[in-house]
Order: sequence, then C-alpha cells, then structure tokens
Amino acid sequence: MNKGLGRCIEHLLNNGADPKLSNRKFPESLLEAAALRGYYPLVAILLQHKASEIAAEDIYDILSKLFEDKHKLKNHAYYRNHVLCLLLNKLLNIGGNEMLGSKEQNILNGVLCNLNLESDDDEPDDSGNICQILRLGASLTSKTFNKKMIIDCLHPDILSAHFDDCVDNNIFYYNSIIEDQDDKYSEIKTLSFLVNDAKKYKLLRHPLLVHFIHNKWLRIFYFFYFDLFLYTSFLLSIYAYMISAHINHNNSIVNSLFYIFLMLHTLKECTQLVFLYHLKYFLDTSNYLELTVIVSCLITIVHQNEYSMVIAILISTVIFFLLLGQLPVCAKYTIIFGSAKYFLQYAGFYFIQFLSFALVFYIIFPFQTKYADNSSNNNSTDSNFDDPIGEIFKSLFYTLILFTGEFSDRVLEPIRYPVFWQDNYDSFYFLYDNYFEQFTCGVDCCRYGRYAEGRQTI
Repeated sequence: MNKGLGRCIEHLLNNGADPKLSNRKFPESLLEAAALRGYYPLVAILLQHKASEIAAEDIYDILSKLFEDKHKLKNHAYYRNHVLCLLLNKLLNIGGNEMLGSKEQNILNGVLCNLNLESDDDEPDDSGNICQILRLGASLTSKTFNKKMIIDCLHPDILSAHFDDCVDNNIFYYNSIIEDQDDKYSEIKTLSFLVNDAKKYKLLRHPLLVHFIHNKWLRIFYFFYFDLFLYTSFLLSIYAYMISAHINHNNSIVNSLFYIFLMLHTLKECTQLVFLYHLKYFLDTSNYLELTVIVSCLITIVHQNEYSMVIAILISTVIFFLLLGQLPVCAKYTIIFGSAKYFLQYAGFYFIQFLSFALVFYIIFPFQTKYADNSSNNNSTDSNFDDPIGEIFKSLFYTLILFTGEFSDRVLEPIRYPVFWQDNYDSFYFLYDNYFEQFTCGVDCCRYGRYAEGRQTI
C-alpha cells in the first residue's frame, strides 16, 4: 500500500472497475479478501468509494468469517482491530439503529465473544469496537464461549461507555438491553443481572436505564394496578374467610367472594405456567409463594386446618407487600427491608445464647404455669412434664421476657421461685438488661451503617 497500490485501486474504481467481481479461482470479492487478510487501508478505500455499493448483508457475511482459524495471520489482532472498526462504522452509517434479524444478531454476538470484553491489559484494547457492536444491536444477555452472559464478562467501564453511546440527542437506543430472538424475548434480564451484581448495580442510575424503566412502567402500570386491585380483594377475602372458618361462622357472601377470587387467582397462575413462561415459571421464587397460598386455601376448604389458615394469611400478606414495593410511591419505604438480612444475622447470633439460657433455666429453674391459691404450694415444683419440648420452648419464652424486663404480668413471677432470693434477682436483672442493650445497640449500628452506605452512593 505504501508503494501506490491504494492509488491504483482508487484509479481503477474511478474508471468503472467492479469491486464485487469474482471468478472460480478467486471466489471472494475484493472487499472480503482485503478484510480477511487485514489490508485495512484497502478496506477503507473500498468502503468509502462511491463505486462500491456495499450492502449490510455483504458486511455481515464478512464479519461471520473474520474470526475463522483459517484466516489467522501474524499480528492479526492489530489488523483485525482496524478492519473491524471500519466495517462497523460502515454498518452504522448504512442504518445501524434498525432492529436486527436473528441471523445478524447471532453474527454480532459471535464477533463480540472473540473480543477483549474484560479489558485485559495483555490483550489489545477492543472497547471501541465492543461499544459499536452493542450499539448495532448485539445482546448483552447472549452467551459467551464459557456459557456466561456478555454483560457478566464485560468490564464496567466499557458497559458505562456503551450506555453513554446509546443516548444521542435525547434519543435512547435499547437494542442491546432487550433480548429479542426467535425463541426468547425479555426486557428485564439485563436489569435483573445489574440488580444482583455487586460491581455494576450502580449503572442502574444511568439515564438510559432510568428512561427505559420509566417507559416500561408507563406501558404496564394500568395492568399492574388492575392486578393489585384483584390481589387486594383476594387478600381481604382470605382474611374474612379464615376468620369465619375459625369461629365456625358460615357466611354465604364471604364464601362466594373467597371462591371467586381464589378461582381467578388460580387461573392467572395457570395461564402464566402453561401459556407464558412454561418451566421458567418455577425459576421465580415469588411463584412458589403464590402456589403455596393457593394450596393452603384449598386445604382449608377441604379440611379446616389451623396451620393452613395461618400459612395462607401470612404468605398472602408477604406477596401483597412485595406488590406494594413495586409501586414508585411505596418503593422507597421498602428499602428498609434491605437491613432485614443483617437484623436476622444479629438475631440468629443472639438466639443461640437465648436458647442456651433457656435450657439452663429449664434444668435448674423448674417453671410453673399453674399456682395454687394456698401459699404453702408456692414453693412446690412440678417436675413431671408431659411435653418436654413444649416446656423448653416455654422456658425460652420466659427467658425472652426476662431479657425485656417485663415482670408486671403474672405469666412470670420470679419472686415465687425458691432459687430467686432478692440479691440474685437483682443481679440477674442487671445482667439481662445489659445483655439486651448490647443486642439492640448492635442492630442500631448495623442499620446506621446501611444508612451511611446508602448516603455515600447517592
């Protein structure tokens, strides 16, 4: 090219030479041969010349062969980077913002898997080409050679740069975010990954994703409010039916409403299972909660059972709060549940010590639940327990009462126990009070730490 080959090619094109001409000996077109061999100056000339009527199909055909082993050559990564950049720029100029077919998208995904997604310093920098391929419509949720998603392997800086490229003069391009193939369609797979990724979740604040989520909400909020209304009615019918069944009060109106809403809810879940999600229905944990509510309600109808009533009421209420958490107005109030994990960790840690105290009390302090009116029976103990497990849990309940310092009720009267003389009673109360303060202080510190972390990320 330095010896004038480029000018010769340009002269031939100016005088009517056909760049697409091929024969049996040379089946490749001039552009394809130059691209596969890394002759990027010649590729640039062919792409820019008016005589070269290059279509998008021609470029996709070259891209599908660009990384084949038979076309590997010395310094191929360096030449390939330049050739790939030229081809992608041409695609963008032809009409890069149009929706792609499955064939074109698979080609782009295959090219993307061969690039340096993780910005490895030992490999050439492919960040510019990666952003162009994603801008054309390659899917962030497509699989790489190691069965990981592209977005999982992609460096956060490259992903952020791609999101910046997708915002152009207040026009937003979502091609790479939406998974749209022949057998798959998902608008939330990319968002679901970012929510659960510790390094990339901050990108959810990017204007592109904020605008995407907002537009999605505007399209579905009518359906969401309708579903929320139906589930609220279903929840109230569960409350009314369970209470009526518990007190053996048969109300035909309550029963009819409960059966109707239960049937509608069951039909909704069956529709999602059979027609929409198929086996993927079982990948969502919330669907298991829905099925548990339905099964518990059916068990209660067939055979009234206190446990099925309790399970139906509690789990249906949890689902209702999850629905409320999806409302923009209520979402900020559900952030506090993010500290529930740390609260349970503290509670679990101290529960072990609670349990040890309860076992000790069960052994050395035989609790009484019934007291005789005769004062001579105050010091008597009943060591013959019919249900040792129940007595252990009763001992645990008494221990919790001791921790909180609530001694006003007759459910616990330590002065009646012969072991508790006044000095031991005072020291016991002091130790428990100090211990409980440490527990509550730990929970408060945990919640303050989560609040401070949230303030730093805002």
